[in-house]
Amino acid sequence: MTNLSSEMYEFIHGKLISKSPTSAVIDCNGVGYHILISVWTFDLLPEIGEQAKLFVHLVHREDGMELYGFAQKEERQMFRKLIGVSKIGPKLAMAMLSRTRHDELAEYIELGDVESLEKLPRIGRKTAERIVIELKGKIKIPSKERTLPQRATEAIEALEALGFTKKEAAQRVENALKKNPDAELEELIKKALGSK
Repeated sequence: MTNLSSEMYEFIHGKLISKSPTSAVIDCNGVGYHILISVWTFDLLPEIGEQAKLFVHLVHREDGMELYGFAQKEERQMFRKLIGVSKIGPKLAMAMLSRTRHDELAEYIELGDVESLEKLPRIGRKTAERIVIELKGKIKIPSKERTLPQRATEAIEALEALGFTKKEAAQRVENALKKNPDAELEELIKKALGSK
């Protein structure tokens, strides 16, 4: 059997057939690709039926292959760094990226913030420390300019309309989004109003 490289595919671009917070199907020239995604990538996908583009990483398993997709190259880069850490597989890396944005993960690692890493799914103290030891100094911290999900942008605008400054509105919405990553717009606004 041919040993395919995990970097064989750079991206997949085609019609979005279906999407959920954990996966998407993209039709590329008549072939439907089932791609595993994070919650953040799900939020950045277009409507079903529209054209979508995901940067991908191919993972080989004993029982087959899996495609992992990312709306941003930076998220894929973080995924690749994480799966390079001993005892962290692709599913755990994706669970981490679904709970915390890739740029925040980069900050945790560079600051040696073991406590914040420990709060992520299935990450204990030893694993958090291992991540810092193996990756600190190897990750470029992205610019603070972030691509927010559409509902987060709308929530920020709603808070501004209520009299909050743009900076305070953005901080409140980001805090609410961290604690409630699956919250819809109305709930996100309520949570943001209650956070500081």
